[in-house]
Amino acid sequence: DIPRVNGQLAILCALGDKSLKSHLQSDPYIQWTNINNKTDILILASDGL
Repeated sequence: DIPRVNGQLAILCALGDKSLKSHLQSDPYIQWTNINNKTDILILASDGL
């Protein structure tokens, strides 16, 4: 079972959903890394954009 905000949202970080704003964090987690000619892959991930 997944924990949910107000029984609706199963996410850690959200943008929008103003009715649930007091229960959510809207600051994204960002990680920077250098990309060069030895970089094989780049993964961009999001849950619910």
